[in-house]
Amino acid sequence: MKINFLMLLFSLFGNFEEEVNPYDSQIDRIQEEFITEVQKKKRCDVFMTGRACPDAIRQISVGFASNDVGTIETARRDIVWLGQTLLKKLNSDLRIRPYLYVFPCNNENINIKIMFENPRNSHEQKIDFVELYNNRIDYISNDNPLRRPEYVFSETFDQAIQKVELEKN
Repeated sequence: MKINFLMLLFSLFGNFEEEVNPYDSQIDRIQEEFITEVQKKKRCDVFMTGRACPDAIRQISVGFASNDVGTIETARRDIVWLGQTLLKKLNSDLRIRPYLYVFPCNNENINIKIMFENPRNSHEQKIDFVELYNNRIDYISNDNPLRRPEYVFSETFDQAIQKVELEKN
């Protein structure tokens, strides 16, 4: 009798399967392709991936750790390139399109972070962290690990794109 009860409990609790969204595999594929493309062109490692998709793909997140020294100019160039590359990949992929909450995706549907490896005790202003989130790019410095990081500068994604384009000319 005791064994039957334990078997019943095991069968009740052991058969619950995690519900999988149909778009999880598509997000994983897009993120893997994007990360592979980035790592072919930049010296960086991935430190996070994520998504916001309770009912459809609303946002995709990726974070990179770069071996480059971070300045506002290099951070801006990198975050703009990453943002444009991910948006192009999302908007051109026919397999993920039915699962997108918004099509075409825009800069509010992506969250990209970059951490830079900076030498300490430098007299120049360095950017340790940059994040693109909801059309805003924040440039953050943390010269002293014992203090709280400080926001150095913020701009919209569109402003950053314009500055990068001007820099190219």
